[in-house]
Amino acid sequence: MVTTSKPATASKIGSCGIDCGNCPRYQATVSGQAAELEKVKAFYVRIGLLDSGAPAASLGCDGCSRDARCAYPEVRACAIERKLENCGRCDDYPCAKISAVFGQKAAWLDAIKDRCTDQEYQSLRSAFFGRKSNLDRIARGRQT
Repeated sequence: MVTTSKPATASKIGSCGIDCGNCPRYQATVSGQAAELEKVKAFYVRIGLLDSGAPAASLGCDGCSRDARCAYPEVRACAIERKLENCGRCDDYPCAKISAVFGQKAAWLDAIKDRCTDQEYQSLRSAFFGRKSNLDRIARGRQT
C-alpha cells in the first residue's frame, strides 16, 4: 500500500490531533474507490490492526463526525459538544482526556515498523503519531 505523506493542515486535523490527510482510511474513503479500501484492509491485516474477516467497507472514514467510528469517542464527543474542530482549539487544551491519548500508541509504532515499508511507516507516523505536535501548533496559533 502506498500512501503519500503531506504536511498537516488545521482543516484536516481530527479532534484527537490525527492528521486525516495522511490517514490511509481517510485517503481511501475520499478517493471514492472501493478498491482503495480493499488495499487499506490488506495493509491493516498485514500490520495486525484488523482481522482478515472484517469487511473493507468498515474502514471507511470521512473524518470526525458524530456518526464516525472513533478510537477516542470521549475526546470526539467533547470537541463536538464544545463545537470545536479539534482539541487544539479548546481553552482547556491540554486536558486529561487528550493527554491520555498521546502516549497510548508508542509501543504499537515500534511493533509495526518491521511490517511496513519505510513510506507506509512514515505515513502512519505522520497520521497517527503527530497528534500532540499537530494540536500544539493549532493551540499556539489560537493564542497569538
